[in-house]
Amino acid sequence: MLIGLPAACATGGTISDDQIEPSSAGAGGAVEAGKGGEPASSGGANTGGAGAQSNSGGGGDSNTGGSPATGGSSSGGTASSGGASSGGTSSGGTSSGGAPNTGGSSASGGASNTGGATGGGVTTFPYTPSNFVPATYANAVNAESSVTLNCGVSTFDSTALAFGNWCGQFQPTPVALAQSNGPDAVVLPLASLQVASGASLVVTGSRPVIFAVFGNVTVAGTVDASASDTTPGAGGDQSCGTRQGGDGSGDSKRFSGASGGGGGGLGTAGGAAGEGNTDGPHIAGGIAGVAGGNATLVPLVGGCPGGMAGGCTTAGGAGGGAIQISVAGSLTVSGTVRANGADGALPCGPTDEGGGTGGGSGGAILLEASTVQTSGATLEANGGNGGENGSFAGVYKCGSSKGGAGSTSASSPGTVGVSCQGGSSGGGGGYGRVVVNDR
Repeated sequence: MLIGLPAACATGGTISDDQIEPSSAGAGGAVEAGKGGEPASSGGANTGGAGAQSNSGGGGDSNTGGSPATGGSSSGGTASSGGASSGGTSSGGTSSGGAPNTGGSSASGGASNTGGATGGGVTTFPYTPSNFVPATYANAVNAESSVTLNCGVSTFDSTALAFGNWCGQFQPTPVALAQSNGPDAVVLPLASLQVASGASLVVTGSRPVIFAVFGNVTVAGTVDASASDTTPGAGGDQSCGTRQGGDGSGDSKRFSGASGGGGGGLGTAGGAAGEGNTDGPHIAGGIAGVAGGNATLVPLVGGCPGGMAGGCTTAGGAGGGAIQISVAGSLTVSGTVRANGADGALPCGPTDEGGGTGGGSGGAILLEASTVQTSGATLEANGGNGGENGSFAGVYKCGSSKGGAGSTSASSPGTVGVSCQGGSSGGGGGYGRVVVNDR
């Protein structure tokens, strides 16, 4: 017997078993011996998709010379020849459409609800991340939205929304995010992120920064949201209230005495400044900034500044910034992520009886992913040290005393500054918050 083949075979393509449904007799089927005429027409390719059973051939009478059925087109034709999937998401990552050599190609593999290509490492978030809704940013991400930083120090300013030295890489579109009971943040949607060993990514500006990564992240270098002098890290020194260190009082002139500023607080409290003019009417130091914010870092907030010294208008050490890296896939950190507070200073009366400003508190680091690996990593949200006092302090020789140490532990506050008959030194900043969520 001659066996009729499904029409797809005529194109040279290969179709899988689950794309074939059986054809009934007469629809391109076998021709009985003794029946005249030509075999039934196999029909044109079905441009609509998978084959369905056909019963349209009536068949000719035996020995009459009549031809078998010619009308029924086989519905088991080639798979759709309509080209690549149009960018809609597929449930399994691959379109069931075009067979090879017919012009159809499998879809680029958009993961469900993301519109991105699976081949580019784009996937959905299998958990609910902190502070943002992934679906809001998914359409901005595709296989081209990947960043590898390996050319020295790269920067992002969350105020100007500007990238610096970005190694010629894709620049995501920053999206402002309003936070309830917290400062506005900026979300950077990406498919993947790599910070190479020896490279740094420094984030600055007035708003916390959230990296929403729909793939994987590797940090072998440094991600830095730390403060510098009186300039906070990204999102630092915002919505502080009583978390800011208190200001000192008095006068930095010789034979007067000015007290220092208190240290800022976040995860732990700062340290109070020492007392000034201890050989006369004592001048109270600035009070410590209190611990505050949410332990889960929802909303995402940064550290707070230390207080000013008495008789001086220079700000205290700034608070560390706030950075969040949320990853749909895996997050591997073997390098450093830090959001440290800045040290206080001695801006007024350095050779007389000036007080030191308070140290800024550490900021916030929130890391979360389906799988988190931080073995060998350094995660820091240390408080800054308080500023020293002026060098003139009479017979007690307590001038130029270092300020209170900033906290380096989530269980310790900043240290109290040194009291002196002249000026006093500032208090140390409290520790920030480091939260790691292995989802």
